[in-house]
Amino acid sequence: MLQSSSKLEGRGDYGYIIDFASSGIYPALARLFENECNLRVATKPFQIKGRSYRPGTILLRAHENPKGLFAVLEEVCEEFDINVHPVDTALSENGPDLGSRKFELLAAPRVAIASQWPISSTSFGSAWYLLDHELRLRSSAVNIQGIGQIDLRKYNVLILPSGSGLDRIIDEKASKKIKHWIEEGGTLVASGNSAVFLASKERGLSSVRLRRNVLKDLSIYQEAVQRERSARNIKIDPGEIWAAKTPEKKTKDAQAQMEDGEKEKTQKDEDAKEDIEKLKRTDEWQRIFSPAGVFLAGDVDTEHWLGFGLEERLPTMFMGSYAFMSRHPASTVVRLDDKGQLRLSGLLWPEARERLANTAYATVESLGHGQVILFAVDPTLRTWLPGMQRLFFNAVLLGPGMGTSQPIPW
Repeated sequence: MLQSSSKLEGRGDYGYIIDFASSGIYPALARLFENECNLRVATKPFQIKGRSYRPGTILLRAHENPKGLFAVLEEVCEEFDINVHPVDTALSENGPDLGSRKFELLAAPRVAIASQWPISSTSFGSAWYLLDHELRLRSSAVNIQGIGQIDLRKYNVLILPSGSGLDRIIDEKASKKIKHWIEEGGTLVASGNSAVFLASKERGLSSVRLRRNVLKDLSIYQEAVQRERSARNIKIDPGEIWAAKTPEKKTKDAQAQMEDGEKEKTQKDEDAKEDIEKLKRTDEWQRIFSPAGVFLAGDVDTEHWLGFGLEERLPTMFMGSYAFMSRHPASTVVRLDDKGQLRLSGLLWPEARERLANTAYATVESLGHGQVILFAVDPTLRTWLPGMQRLFFNAVLLGPGMGTSQPIPW
């Protein structure tokens, strides 16, 4: 557990461990990156010197960092709310040892934030404020209208704040350039309407889709949600694995079964056409009741690096009519809860609750050596919810190392 005040508990022969629980970790990480420190993040829980640490814990190995590391950590501890624990050995009492591959090396973020029309000035402003004022992290505002002419190789993180009308600015040539940058190791972070722009089959950047565009595949996405939730509560029946079962005898003639199957398929195709038209009408009707601002519960995958530092249940702010559908290969790090537990506070009509339940709030998807991170609603919105902000900070500070393969410097 964190103590009431931050401190550095002495020198460590092997290195230093920093708790990830406090939100003070983020400006501290920015300061350590600025001092050219090499940071590693734990992907599994471990225990050492009687303390237990969760995934997301930061490790600085002494031999991988500058000689003045102790002095840097002293300054960081004085300024930010963090605890730094020295360690003299790499041997853990439980979990992976500190010298194992379960501690991923992070890459210092080089951040660009898209600005100018059609990017929302308030969405840009809140993202820029959090990075510049809260983290004191250097970032560059780039004009989205000239994105096709900008040398993106200077950056490994590109933030697209919410903005309507990106299709009028980002043409096919610019899209190909952004895609190539991602494939070479870039992290693209988009929220709100910008996420809508990327969640299109024509862009070729993400498998995430808007609900209104995949109504005929809703059953497939529902299966994906069920498997996802079941994976968090795995129950193994040895009898199902090892017991031998005899095949059931056929009760129908094979030819009769084939004919019945053909008739059933024809009837299902006709029913499907009627069902799709009904789903379209229902979806259009439900969109009328979309929330203008409501707090909804989200389920967090705390084992994924984007969810490090968070609990399994997260309050999220939601507004608008866009419902995102996700399944493999996208990782859904935050998914809105089932309709029975969805609403936390605010006005949520039953029609909207039915439509938004189990949809995706935050997704991560690999593309080449890079990745695309989508947020259904801007996580920096008015800097209201610290939990949503942690998702954004994780995307920016952990993303370049955790979700990508950085090119070898030359």
